[in-house]
Amino acid sequence: MTKKQYIKNPTRESSLPYWKTKAIKNNNIIVIDDSKDSNENGEKEQYFKLYHSLEEIPEFVLKDNYYFKQVDISKEIFEVVNIINNSYEDIKVSSVQMTSYINSPVFDNELWLFVMEKNSHNYVGLLIADVDKVISEGIIEWLQVLPNYRNQGIGKALVCKCLKIIKKKALFAVVCGQMENTTNPLKIYEKCGFNDLNLWNIYRK
Repeated sequence: MTKKQYIKNPTRESSLPYWKTKAIKNNNIIVIDDSKDSNENGEKEQYFKLYHSLEEIPEFVLKDNYYFKQVDISKEIFEVVNIINNSYEDIKVSSVQMTSYINSPVFDNELWLFVMEKNSHNYVGLLIADVDKVISEGIIEWLQVLPNYRNQGIGKALVCKCLKIIKKKALFAVVCGQMENTTNPLKIYEKCGFNDLNLWNIYRK
């Protein structure tokens, strides 16, 4: 897959962002476009991939009792880990793992965003995104809102805030995620203007 091929059709050329496709090799999984699936044997997980042209970004505004804050990675990595680990039942990350993102070739601290509650200053939401300068691609990696703060538009506000920053740095954006997710992130991203849905089936040997 060349850069030109990927840029022309990001959701169908690869299940992953371009830089991960080139950097990550895993011989223990098989990845097949759902439209071409041959019913491979093994445990299957289905993932979505979406595209955003960054031309039209909806306006989702936080309620008055919340505000955005850029993550200070040197001081707030514990809060990053806490939000992620308290947003999932089946995913746990460590401070070492999240701090290692700093060394990624697509790291951009401006795209690490918290949503805070004004009165309590509690950390209630988090978004982490990247920019691949090689092909000018923005990538949303993590989006979490703590369970007690969901259904208030925080997730959509985070995504659109992030997209407006990405627009200054990249030509398009992508996001990938697991289809079987109780929080239904696919719907959030579609409401924020992502489209060109493609499904990928992941088989583990």
